[in-house]
Amino acid sequence: MTQTCSNVRVLGNGKGVCKQMLKTTLGKYYGVMSKDAVVKAPGQRPPVKGAATRYLSELQGKRVAVTDETSPGEHVDLGDVLKMTGGGMVASRLLFQNNVSFRFTHTPFIQTNYDPEIPPKLAKQPNINRRLIVVCSSNEYVSENKFDETNPNHRHVDIGLKDRMESLAVREEFLTFLVQGSRAWYEDPTVLRRHPPAVQAASMAWLRREDKLQIFLQSEHCVHDPPETLDNAKKVTCREDEFWTQFQRFTGVKIAKEELARQMREKGFARTKRAGRYDGSSQRSSCYVGFKCEYD
Repeated sequence: MTQTCSNVRVLGNGKGVCKQMLKTTLGKYYGVMSKDAVVKAPGQRPPVKGAATRYLSELQGKRVAVTDETSPGEHVDLGDVLKMTGGGMVASRLLFQNNVSFRFTHTPFIQTNYDPEIPPKLAKQPNINRRLIVVCSSNEYVSENKFDETNPNHRHVDIGLKDRMESLAVREEFLTFLVQGSRAWYEDPTVLRRHPPAVQAASMAWLRREDKLQIFLQSEHCVHDPPETLDNAKKVTCREDEFWTQFQRFTGVKIAKEELARQMREKGFARTKRAGRYDGSSQRSSCYVGFKCEYD
C-alpha cells in the first residue's frame, strides 16, 4: 500500500538519469503518470460522474509512477492523492470499457521545478502533512564553460553518469535498497513517517510557503496590536465578514467562512462578539480581536 506522495525537484541532468534508471530496473512496474492524477489547474472541473478516467486506470499494477513537471498555479488534488495513498479499492475505466476495481500499489512522484500549490482549506490538515513529502535536489550539473566555482550548487556534468546508472551493478544496488526498505516497513510500518532532516526541512518549508493564511496575517494588509498587549487589553478588531472577504481577495481562491474560522482558531485568533460593537446576534456580527485589515 502506498504511504507517501513525493514531490521531487531535480535540476540539470539528474531528472532524466534517475527516471531512465528506474524505468530500466523496474520494467513493467514503472509507469508514467498523467499529472491529472495528482494536480489540477486553476478552474479545472472534476471529471463528469461515470466518465472514463484513463489517467487512473493506467496506474493499475505499477509500483512507481512518475509525473513530469507541473505548471505554475496548479494545485494538489487531495481527492486523487487520498485515493492513491489510502489503500482502499477504487473503480476506474478506460474509454469505451467497463469499470474495473483495483487497489493502487504505486508510489507517486512529481518531478518538477514548480511547487504545486495547496488550497488554503487543505494547508493545515494532518492528512496532507503525512502524505506529501518534498525531496529537494539543489545541485545543478553544468558544462565546464558554465561552471561557477563560487556557486555552491554547481557540479560538473558527468557525461558517463547515464550509462553507469543503467549498468547491472547500479541496478542491483538499487534493488537491494528497495528490498531493505521493504523489510524495514514489514518490521515497523511507521518507518515511512521518519524522514531524513533535509527532507523534513524541505517539506516544512513547502507547507509554510503554502500557508496562505499565515502569509496574509504577516503581510502589510494586517495591522496587529503590539505583541506585549494582554488579551483583555487588545483594542484593534476586524469584522469577520471583512476579513473573510479580504483574505479571499488576497489569495484569489474561495474558502468557506467556517473553515477560515477553524484555521484562525489554530493560530490563536478565536472568533468573538464584542458587546455593543455590532448590532444583531448572527454570525455576521462576529469579529477577530488583536488586528485589523487594511487592504487597498
